[in-house]
Amino acid sequence: MDNLEGNLSTILVWVYVIIAPYIATYMSQDQFVTIMTAVVGLIVTIWSAYNPNSFKFLGNAPEPMPTEETVLNDEYEC
Repeated sequence: MDNLEGNLSTILVWVYVIIAPYIATYMSQDQFVTIMTAVVGLIVTIWSAYNPNSFKFLGNAPEPMPTEETVLNDEYEC
């Protein structure tokens, strides 16, 4: 999943532009909205799991690792 945004937009285009009209002809509007909500929710959930949050108030903020070793080059610091 190197290019998640590009893949996600492609999936949404396929679902809403190509597949959704065919599905909508075989079901009621309530069923269609329920299924599309579930599909979008699944996509957002997968995207959220792939990109975890780093909110400080949730305790997920990244913390610098303490080290007592001498750093030879600045590019090696975490």
